[in-house]
Amino acid sequence: MNNTRIKRLLEYVKPHQKRTFLRLIVQMDESIFSEAKDFLEKDVPIQSWKDNPQEFMRIILDACCDEYGTTASQVMSGVRLTNEIEAKRAWIYLCDGAMPKNYPLIAEFIGMDASSIVYHIRKTNGFMFSSKDYRQRIGKIAQAIKVEGLDEVTEFYTNKINEVVKYLNDKMAKKRF
Repeated sequence: MNNTRIKRLLEYVKPHQKRTFLRLIVQMDESIFSEAKDFLEKDVPIQSWKDNPQEFMRIILDACCDEYGTTASQVMSGVRLTNEIEAKRAWIYLCDGAMPKNYPLIAEFIGMDASSIVYHIRKTNGFMFSSKDYRQRIGKIAQAIKVEGLDEVTEFYTNKINEVVKYLNDKMAKKRF
């Protein structure tokens, strides 16, 4: 039996929701195809953060939460556990990269002050330069977001990584002499 289509669908479902998702598929009738087609015709994907800033930020937040194994409600609640803080920092960093200098908009979405947003961006910039693992995690999130069609985030991340790599290469070249 060839079940590659189901496996591809399950890639987009959170691990703890897979069984529920499969049960839902089994219980559906033929009308699901026409409903899905209607939905796709009405659903216009956002191409830029300017189209729908709230949806744009929600997509990025979901990707960050998936990477850090937390939920959006936990991140926005002010819980001070490591995964929630790291997800929040990654989200703020990627939002700032795609929507430069929109600190009040970012702050309003997550319920923080704009000055706190600036602090988290500076902190994350430091991590980007000092931790290869951190860069890889942010890169993984950026790639997940690209699947959603948000190229602004991926473009920002690629440019930032090039900047970090150039800086680190220059630093290593100076150490050799």
